[in-house]
Amino acid sequence: AILALTATRNKEKYLTRVSFATKRLLSMQRHRGWGYGGYPDMAHTHYVLLALYAAQKWGIDVPEESLKQSADWISAMQRKDGGWSYAGIEVTSPWAETSYGSMTATALMGLKICGIPPTAPQFQKGLEWLERHYTITSNPGAYEWHYYYLLALQRALTIPPSQPLIGEHKWYEEGAAYLLSQPQLDGSWKAGGQEEAIMSTCFAILFLKKAIP
Repeated sequence: AILALTATRNKEKYLTRVSFATKRLLSMQRHRGWGYGGYPDMAHTHYVLLALYAAQKWGIDVPEESLKQSADWISAMQRKDGGWSYAGIEVTSPWAETSYGSMTATALMGLKICGIPPTAPQFQKGLEWLERHYTITSNPGAYEWHYYYLLALQRALTIPPSQPLIGEHKWYEEGAAYLLSQPQLDGSWKAGGQEEAIMSTCFAILFLKKAIP
């Protein structure tokens, strides 16, 4: 809701609603992050932090302590290989077992929003993971959520300070070229699996627009 309302740029009309939603999100932080309830996961934290980032742009206060706790949780979840998975071992999910691209990009985006600079060791290790496993034709290390990965990558590397390269790869130009080669006759992008066409199409459009709050 915060992302949608701030995207209208109608601060006069929606500031009260965005402020209310921001306070609700902050009240739901558990174990330093956000999740289904008991424990945080990277996917929920992705959208919460992006929403808090948008709220800050409208001048709404987000306590530094909340962001610090989130940065600490993200850093603690980094795997030995430098990447990230969906969550810690307390979350019983096959998505929590190995590093993969969408969650590694999500973690880097989250670190930036929380004030961790790209020069920090944990950020650099994550960027090195993305370089080692670089691809724009799939979600590296996973078997689904390809378009979500591309959008997470775009957000992580476009939020200031921006990074136009992963190693020697111009990730945006390569990703955009790939997406423009993929649309179906009905105008949608289809990834399959859990990532239904309405999701993958929105993810693709947001990537192409370099859309960030």
